[in-house]
Amino acid sequence: MYFSMLDLQPDPAMAAQAQALAASVEIADLAALARRLDELAAQPPDEAALASLTRALGSWLGEHLRARVGGAWGVGRLFGEDVPGGLLLGARAIKVWPWHEVRDRIAGRATLSLDARVARLCERAARDDDDDDDDDDDGTDEAPRRYPLLAGEGYFDAGVTRDGRQALMAAFYPATFAIFFAPDGAFIECVERANATPAPDAAALAAWQRELGFTPQPIRVQKFYVAQLGVGIEDLASHDVDFLEDPDSEPEDEHAARFASIRAWVDRGCFVLYWGNDLWLDGTGHVTSS
Repeated sequence: MYFSMLDLQPDPAMAAQAQALAASVEIADLAALARRLDELAAQPPDEAALASLTRALGSWLGEHLRARVGGAWGVGRLFGEDVPGGLLLGARAIKVWPWHEVRDRIAGRATLSLDARVARLCERAARDDDDDDDDDDDGTDEAPRRYPLLAGEGYFDAGVTRDGRQALMAAFYPATFAIFFAPDGAFIECVERANATPAPDAAALAAWQRELGFTPQPIRVQKFYVAQLGVGIEDLASHDVDFLEDPDSEPEDEHAARFASIRAWVDRGCFVLYWGNDLWLDGTGHVTSS
């Protein structure tokens, strides 16, 4: 099973590799890097040389950013694959991908000058905005959001057990599992039962549901995340979170449309259920896209 959010975690081996690559580059300062990238954009190397250059020059850029605002090198995971060359930048741990930044500049896809891009990145990464804290515990007495999940959507089984717990259940591989919630939607626990074979076992799921006295019906749960399964709820898709943290990662002429799209998503009460892939749900709990 995989978690389709592009998750970036610190990685000491990645840090050692990036620092060694950065040290191998004879670049004096940011202006010299910008000139070198302009030269490569004017006369791009072959793919093998380009791959090597983007790792080295991107590592130099990442180390320059870390020297200014701090940060940690890491490796991302997307659909079970490693995505190297990531950086959790500054106090806000903004996800930045210096290797990709360099490749985009060589390919002519950058819209900001390098010094402007670095200045804006460092400003955002160093900012400590209380308003940007999306922790559910915000110091108020407001009840946590409860997300509706309908029965019969096909991707999961939602319902209530004989003892009153809310449950999400599924026959995945290599295990069948149930995630239990209290009546108020608070996460209780996740329980797994290994399958007799690697394939999903619908019969085992049905038998377990009979044991529990499981009744399919709509449920409302609080935000949760089960790391070992890679399932959970988020308010926004990961690419929208990354855009809001770092709008300059995308072309400026697309910003207005992206902000409007995210605002419409929020206004409709939409959310994401990461469930083997990312399921997009509307404010009623209906899956609109997968």
